[in-house]
Amino acid sequence: PDGHFDSVFSGEVFEHVFNLEEIIPELRRVMKTGGQILISCPFAFGEHEAPADYARYTSFAIRHLFEKNGFEVMDQVKTGSFVEAITQLRLVYWDMYILKPLRGIPVVRSVARAIVFGGGNLWAMFCRSVFPYSQVLYLNNVVLAKKK
Repeated sequence: PDGHFDSVFSGEVFEHVFNLEEIIPELRRVMKTGGQILISCPFAFGEHEAPADYARYTSFAIRHLFEKNGFEVMDQVKTGSFVEAITQLRLVYWDMYILKPLRGIPVVRSVARAIVFGGGNLWAMFCRSVFPYSQVLYLNNVVLAKKK
């Protein structure tokens, strides 16, 4: 029913919704005035759950979608930096293609993943401390909005 929910949470779902511009008004309809919505959605991430991976929203686009549909964006955060996004994409590639033959060998796979992912994340931490910080490329959008 109209105005039924105090809050809505959506974690990493918006990229799988083909008609998001129709869904946000519906979310607003079922929320109480003053109700809050917390969402996260990826920005820099490979296609997944094919073929139902439809969109990546920039921080500007996701804010625009909420504001034009009667929400006040209370907080908006980009997670990860340029360096961390590049590292994450590289690690996903390694997991999908380089380490794939090890999937049938559990112990070897676990050791290889620990080395590759641990090393990759340590490298990202090092690079983030050395290179200029930028969020022109980032991992996720996190938005907290309130129904006006």
